[in-house]
Amino acid sequence: MKIQLKRSNVLEGGSAKEPTPEQMEYGELAVNYNENDPSLFIKDSGNNIVKISDTQYTANDGVLLTATNFTADDTVVRTSGNQTIGGTKTFSVTTVCDETLVAKNYRETVYSLPWSAGFALNPLNGETQIVTLGGTSTPTQSNWNDGESITLFIVNTAASAIDWTTLGVIWAGGNAPDLATTGKTVIQFWKSDGSIYGALVGDVA
Repeated sequence: MKIQLKRSNVLEGGSAKEPTPEQMEYGELAVNYNENDPSLFIKDSGNNIVKISDTQYTANDGVLLTATNFTADDTVVRTSGNQTIGGTKTFSVTTVCDETLVAKNYRETVYSLPWSAGFALNPLNGETQIVTLGGTSTPTQSNWNDGESITLFIVNTAASAIDWTTLGVIWAGGNAPDLATTGKTVIQFWKSDGSIYGALVGDVA
């Protein structure tokens, strides 16, 4: 069966111009191929024009996100109003919520950080990271932005030393914490106003 198409590259207000219901037949596609907002439109059974493809996704009140993975190569997923997000979702893009986000549960990524003498703390690896020291270490940092944080679990059974000067941590209380040689030492790091801050959470088994 041949698919009927209508084609246009007209923009209206910087976005692909929608066809009118009178211009569309049921089952027909309208394609806007303008490079600034390539889009697809259909006419639904209620005689409404629906945009079914967009390089930016804007969700209004009451949108149900039923897919599992959302990926769009650096496109921003922006939502406003009340959204229903059921089950486990993976957003591989920047997600912006303009209002209050309420979640029953939030699961952080737990990352086992490979040790090297200059291992890097990178928030992109996950907000909870675990490293087992294999010797004297001088940690560095990578890809930190203001507002990002890492909870670091340090296993130091070898009683190794850490030199934090390269990381440039501003410590709560003024001094770097001592590391336990049994169990784990837990340290919270966060970045604000261009600086990385650190505070000892405590030692755990």
